[in-house]
Amino acid sequence: MQYSFIDAKHAYGVNYYRVNQIDFDGKHQYTRTVASELKKKGEIKIYPNPAQSKVTLHSDLSIQEIVLYNSAMQKVGYLNPKGENSVELDLSQHKAGIYFLGIKTQNGLTYHLLIITSGFIN
Repeated sequence: MQYSFIDAKHAYGVNYYRVNQIDFDGKHQYTRTVASELKKKGEIKIYPNPAQSKVTLHSDLSIQEIVLYNSAMQKVGYLNPKGENSVELDLSQHKAGIYFLGIKTQNGLTYHLLIITSGFIN
């Protein structure tokens, strides 16, 4: 038998779950207990966005790796900030367009939209 459930109120940290199966005759049996861990990811701030020649990334977690992808998800830039919490990226070598930043911290990898413009936006 398969069973699935989405816990909309899953708390950060380790949560334990088990199912109590009740038969028509009233007998019941518990499944084994399983643990599910939800790690809280640090907020990553990217500003300004849209950007022209430079963008700043700031996180409450150490930034381990930054990869810049173009709109076709081709890698067009890479930076290893060596655990810094604040990083300034030089975008002057990239054309105006839509990009994605892959940012790796100790809690995992997240992707963020970045728009590079060639000038003032009205």
